[in-house]
Amino acid sequence: MATHAVLTAKKRIGALSAYDRLGDEAPTATRFLLGLIGLLIVTVTMAFATVVFIAAVLFGHQPSVLMSGSMSPALEAGDVVLFEELDPAEVGIGNVILFETPGRPDVLTAHRVTAVDALARLITTQGDANRDVDSSQVPFDSVKGFGRIAVPLIGLPTMWLATGQNVLFGIFVLVMALATWMSRWALLDRFDPWMGTFEAVSLDPVYTQTTFNASSA
Repeated sequence: MATHAVLTAKKRIGALSAYDRLGDEAPTATRFLLGLIGLLIVTVTMAFATVVFIAAVLFGHQPSVLMSGSMSPALEAGDVVLFEELDPAEVGIGNVILFETPGRPDVLTAHRVTAVDALARLITTQGDANRDVDSSQVPFDSVKGFGRIAVPLIGLPTMWLATGQNVLFGIFVLVMALATWMSRWALLDRFDPWMGTFEAVSLDPVYTQTTFNASSA
C-alpha cells in the first residue's frame, strides 16, 4: 500500500522515475545475473550456428547431423559435421567420411575408414563405438565428403525433430525463448542495478525531464 501511495504521489507531481515505471521488473542483481545467463545461452547457440552457416555458404561444406552415437566418443549424436567434397581415391585410413548407406541411398552415414581397396574401388568403414566393421563396403561413388569440422551438439534440435522426440524439441524452443527474453536484463541499462542514475519523466507539460542521483531517491 505504501509503495502504491508513493507511486500515486509521484504521478501527481510528474516525477515518475524510470525505475518506478518498470514496476515488477525493477533492476535487481538476481535479474541481472539471469540476464547474463540468458545472454550466454543465446550467444553460444548463435555462435555455433554461425560457424555452420559460414562453412556451408562460404566454403561449400556440407553439414550433416549425426543421428546416433556410433562415432562416440569422438563425435556424439546431435553433433554437426561439416564435410568437404573430395576425390574418393584420396580417402585414407582414419578419415571420417560421409557416404550413402549401402542398400539405403537416401540415408547418409558418417563412419571412419578402416581399409581402402583401390582396385575394387571399395572402402571399409566402422563406427568408433562399434566393435566390428560395417557389414557392407562403401563404393567410391557413394562417398559424399570428408569430415573437416565438427560443431558439438548444435544439431540436437534437428535430431530430436527428425526422430520424433517432440517433447525435447519443445523444451529447447521454450528455453531459447526464455533465454532471449531474459537477456534484455543484461543488455539494457535500465535493468542494470549498478547504474548510478535514473531518469524522472514529467507527466505534466510544465515539468521538464530531470536526472536524479539514485542514492537521493
